[in-house]
Amino acid sequence: MSEENATLAVVVARLDDLRADMQSMRAEVRKSSENAVSRGEWGQRNQHVDTRLNSLGREVGDLRKDIDSRRAPWWSVWAIVISAGGFCWAVFGPIITK
Repeated sequence: MSEENATLAVVVARLDDLRADMQSMRAEVRKSSENAVSRGEWGQRNQHVDTRLNSLGREVGDLRKDIDSRRAPWWSVWAIVISAGGFCWAVFGPIITK
């Protein structure tokens, strides 16, 4: 085997190794890019989440206003207690005073 053939064989072997390395790098890049999200898609997701959080905040505020509006004033609670006491006295008063 001449020196020229040996050199050519070494070059061919190194090129084969280089091709194999390039193929493995391409496969690795493809695999890693499958999980990547584009910047536009990421921004769209963030905007959607922000919109949902804002609407949730408004919804919580509306619920608090609704609860506050449904809450009975203090005097109505006392009016019910006094009227219940009066009813009980009207029913059980004559029995107790006998």
